[in-house]
Amino acid sequence: MAKTLKGKGEIMYDFKYDILTIRMKDRNYSRSLKFRNFVADIDDKDYITGVRIFDASKVFDADKYILKKIYHADFSASVDDKHIVVELKFVSRYRNKILPLISDSKNFISNFSADVKSHMKLINSTTECKIEA
Repeated sequence: MAKTLKGKGEIMYDFKYDILTIRMKDRNYSRSLKFRNFVADIDDKDYITGVRIFDASKVFDADKYILKKIYHADFSASVDDKHIVVELKFVSRYRNKILPLISDSKNFISNFSADVKSHMKLINSTTECKIEA
């Protein structure tokens, strides 16, 4: 049975390098796992507690200014014996208009997935995080 971790988080966007970072607050970082265009951050209890997405404007096909103005996000990560799946939802504000970048109404959730290798030492778990800027 998978363990569940819930908490509040924070979101940061590096405009210059086009890196979007989402992470849970108050977790002790231990290590990172690098995949194609994202890095998963692992805490000292072996939960995935954050992600960094490189070339975020290309990954989400969104303007950098929109990524800079994200004010709400949902982040979840699940790990089983074979896979890691990260799901992200964002809402941004641009010129005082609310823009759901990734939403159920568009029937689009950004998924990043990867195979779990035996040397990764991850527990079967689910992480859920809400971010309010």
